[in-house]
Amino acid sequence: MNKVQRTERVVRIKISNVPGAFGKIANVIGQNEGNLGDIKLVRMGKKYVTRDITVYTKNLLYFNKIIEEIGQIQGIKVINHFDNILREHEGGLIEVKSKVKIDNVEKYEKYYMPGMSAIAKSINEDRDKIYDYTNIGNTIGLISNGSTMLDFDDPNEEATYSVLESRAAVINELTNISAIPIVLSTKDKDSIVKTIKNIYKSFGMIIFEDLNSEDSFTIESELSELGIPVVDTNKTCNGIVTLAGLINISELNSVDLSKSKVGFLGYGSKASGINMLLKAYGIKERIGFDIREYSKKRMQVENIEIKNSINELMEEADIVIATSRKAGLIKFGMVKKGQILIMLSKPKPEIEPEIAIKAGARYATDGKIISPLLVIPGLVKGCLLSRAKKLTFNMMLAAAEKLADLAVEDSVLPGIFDKGIHEEVCNVVRQAAIEDGVACLEEIDIEDEVPKDIEDIFESIKGMDLWTEA
Repeated sequence: MNKVQRTERVVRIKISNVPGAFGKIANVIGQNEGNLGDIKLVRMGKKYVTRDITVYTKNLLYFNKIIEEIGQIQGIKVINHFDNILREHEGGLIEVKSKVKIDNVEKYEKYYMPGMSAIAKSINEDRDKIYDYTNIGNTIGLISNGSTMLDFDDPNEEATYSVLESRAAVINELTNISAIPIVLSTKDKDSIVKTIKNIYKSFGMIIFEDLNSEDSFTIESELSELGIPVVDTNKTCNGIVTLAGLINISELNSVDLSKSKVGFLGYGSKASGINMLLKAYGIKERIGFDIREYSKKRMQVENIEIKNSINELMEEADIVIATSRKAGLIKFGMVKKGQILIMLSKPKPEIEPEIAIKAGARYATDGKIISPLLVIPGLVKGCLLSRAKKLTFNMMLAAAEKLADLAVEDSVLPGIFDKGIHEEVCNVVRQAAIEDGVACLEEIDIEDEVPKDIEDIFESIKGMDLWTEA
């Protein structure tokens, strides 16, 4: 499909069952610069056929014109039309389901009362048993207040929840981990910290999404000693994937990454996360430009040489990582010959990659190839399986290097839907957690560590007075 065609709609049409009728519909779509997608039979009658037809157009104006013209064709009736994406999301994408059936008294007693009393008693005596007898070791909190969600001006809590739910669905599909969306109705960083401290014991890991850059530094720092990993995806996960991509971009373009000078155009949490990983990877020369005062202070703290202008940064940097969120900020004449440009701003980059190449860049790409979801599944699973107390730089570097290694020949990064990739990332993250001494579970002893079957627990409590629910 042509890249400029962005609108996708499904049209339900009742068509006369005569030769050439469908051809008239296709002709109208083509004349209005549309494309046909899926065609599904809904109902077959003697005189009429009802079909759902997916139509792609440049925008809604083109689509509405198509609907109007189809409605004027004799023997054809437009029944209705709808947004296919909205239809697919109806009812939500995730659910909480029991792993067991509770459909008789015996199972009720086993899994609820008095069975759950024995479980609670065991966990009360040894807190770590919660990982044996509950799903907490396979559950993460996916938390946001929507501050920077999808570059919306002022997203409401409901819109924020829909984004978190979609991300939770992807994580679950790729790893079978339960990600619970939690929307916070506050932008106050102290309130956010307090809330997380009050709920974190329900999760094996906390992931932040779309927090304000300035606040995220404080929030992540104040939650660093909870005893479970607390990760800002904008900072940490984008950093890991960007480093992985940069390793391969440098190799494919015969550039010595360790000797390159990296320039940051814009310095929020995303740039900070990338910088800290580049530093840990051994890249010594790092410069930056940002007009915001808190960003300048952050660059000073994180050993970034501050430049006075965009032009100065562009003249000196061998590799430019742009996160300014200012479309068109980099002009044609600013690009240095042989430069590598990675523009991570969305929805529009600081300069279109094609223009940057024409201006002399050796390589240029926008943020479409850098997705935090490429590393989140493996990173999360590795943390949970090791019961990591926190995320270390070695764990992050291990994930980045493994992602770079898993890219197929001449590719910058691997594909997101290969579950084997996430397993391999999980394994190196888990091993790094063990090596760094932050893993609470280094290996599973079949006899000692695997939880007892619930049948054994139930047998052990028979005759005990555990029926009090309060």
